[in-house]
Amino acid sequence: ESAASVALMIMWAARKQRASVMAVAAMEPVMGPSMEVFMPVEIMAKEDDAATKNHWAHRLLAIAAGVMLGYGILWAATSVRRAAGITLLDHNREFTIKSDGAVIGLGPIPAAFQPTVRQAVLLDKIDPPSFWKELDGAEDSTAPAPADPFRAIEPVGAVVPSDRPVLRWTLKSGANGYRIELANRSGAITKSAPLPASATRWQPNEPLSPNETYSWRVEAWRDGSLVAKAPMPPRPEAHFRVLDPATAAALQKLRETSGGAHLLMGLSYAHAGLQADAQRELESFRKENPRSPLPTNLLTSLASW
Repeated sequence: ESAASVALMIMWAARKQRASVMAVAAMEPVMGPSMEVFMPVEIMAKEDDAATKNHWAHRLLAIAAGVMLGYGILWAATSVRRAAGITLLDHNREFTIKSDGAVIGLGPIPAAFQPTVRQAVLLDKIDPPSFWKELDGAEDSTAPAPADPFRAIEPVGAVVPSDRPVLRWTLKSGANGYRIELANRSGAITKSAPLPASATRWQPNEPLSPNETYSWRVEAWRDGSLVAKAPMPPRPEAHFRVLDPATAAALQKLRETSGGAHLLMGLSYAHAGLQADAQRELESFRKENPRSPLPTNLLTSLASW
């Protein structure tokens, strides 16, 4: 587009130059020397002035034609390359991304997952799953940062593959016991038995419901009195979602049929909300294709959730 704009500007200048010459030629017999009062000095130049200006006008038009021809050749070559697609590596295997977003060479892609793959490779971005807003707690930016290092570590804002996830936190100075409070979306609360002063992890005794979002916090106790809870503002609430068995099975099947293709696994993990797993796969994909902007753009999009 910029080349075409330059060519048009050159053509406009050439036409203007020729118009100026024609105006001078038409007006000079009538106005004679008085033209000097109205016309710029360079336009009034004698001594084959009209011939010189016509010469440069023709040269400008020739340059414009050359620019347009070059632009046309470049556009045609680019169109051919786009139609042919781009070739990348995945697990040392070459595969092709076509201009319509079709991925060829990484094994069969489930029909339900194909629109997700096409959108990602065409737009260089990964949209979060629809339930992600349930996990994305907002941090209070107006509150001062807590000086106490006591906090919930994981899972926080994540999808967990196990229905009995391990909850982890840091120790609270001076505490001699802990307790976990776990709640689902309906508000039903489960509390753990008292945990010792050295405890930094806890796992539910019973399986949690798949496709359910939970919130949790850890309470620090000292001599029977509650002394702290984590997380507390300004840190966001700790939410996680339990992956359903059907999605887990589909991920395992895709890994087998695609030979563990990093691009497909990265996009499928992201689609399921397994952000850390998606990042790991896309990092591996980027290492195999350091010159391609696609993996970097996908990772940037993933990190922006």
